[in-house]
Amino acid sequence: MTSSIYIIILLIANLLFFSSFRFISKKLNLIDYPQNKLKIHKKPIPLLGGIFIYANFLIYLIFLLFNVDLRPEILTSNKSFFNFILLSSAFFFIGFFDDKIKISANTKFILFIVVSFVSVLIDKNLVVSKLTFSFVDKEIFLENFSIFFTVLCIVLFVNAFNMFDGINCQASLYAIILFLIILLKGIDIYMVITFLVPLFILLVFNFKNIIFLGNTGSYLIPVILSQIFIISYNKGLFLADEIILLLIFPGLDMLRLFIQRSLKRASPFSGDKNHIHHLLLKNTNILTTLFITVVISLSFYIIYFYTKFNILYFLISIVIYYIFIYLLSKKNS
Repeated sequence: MTSSIYIIILLIANLLFFSSFRFISKKLNLIDYPQNKLKIHKKPIPLLGGIFIYANFLIYLIFLLFNVDLRPEILTSNKSFFNFILLSSAFFFIGFFDDKIKISANTKFILFIVVSFVSVLIDKNLVVSKLTFSFVDKEIFLENFSIFFTVLCIVLFVNAFNMFDGINCQASLYAIILFLIILLKGIDIYMVITFLVPLFILLVFNFKNIIFLGNTGSYLIPVILSQIFIISYNKGLFLADEIILLLIFPGLDMLRLFIQRSLKRASPFSGDKNHIHHLLLKNTNILTTLFITVVISLSFYIIYFYTKFNILYFLISIVIYYIFIYLLSKKNS
């Protein structure tokens, strides 16, 4: 089966999924009601984005059952392959129940840690045992800290991505950028287009305020990306600083919010409208906000890459980012 035929199958499947979203939404009863002050939307919206992405994931798995020889290079071992399925599915179902019954932030955080820890113990290919930077000649071995570090990376990125999913299209656009970079790195085309097809379609529905990504999607996408990046890194396809720069933008926003909330003696996981997209929306429209957040998310990597991985320019860009946030906050206060 060629990639073009596979894309056609995905397109047909997704057209069926998205055209029947009202029926599916009623059956699953996955709807986001604007019941608190943190909600921006004014009407109930189906939380089906993650459901459709997971459905594509299942199509991909069925495809591999009939084309075992096309299993991605980063998941060649059976242990890595099945662990990839289990970890991704576990985060998806945590998101599903969170969308259905609202799991507390602390409970979710514990579940993320436990599931990630078990998964890392199962598959050593998912463990970050050393750090290789472009600007350091020697490798930094993590030794006994490696499992803890890996679990921390997965859990923090999932939380950062979930917090980044605050306005329409932002998280989907960011995920599309990351998957396109993964594709440019030569990592399995079938795996990448499995997620790109529904993400592009979701982008249209999300922009029109018809479907939300939901916690199913905002947990599933980052845990899949985490696994791809970690295993690819262990195979030498990425450097540690490359991955940091690609994932740092939501992380910086999460770090800033955690510090602000802690200083106010509030839970780091408590919701508010101080995210960068909220600050931008107070001064401009959603399209401009999306443009700015996409440009900033890419700028760290682009600046660093074109300055030949000069750490000084990277540090300067982070300082500029926080100055920008500070001035934006002062303007809105």
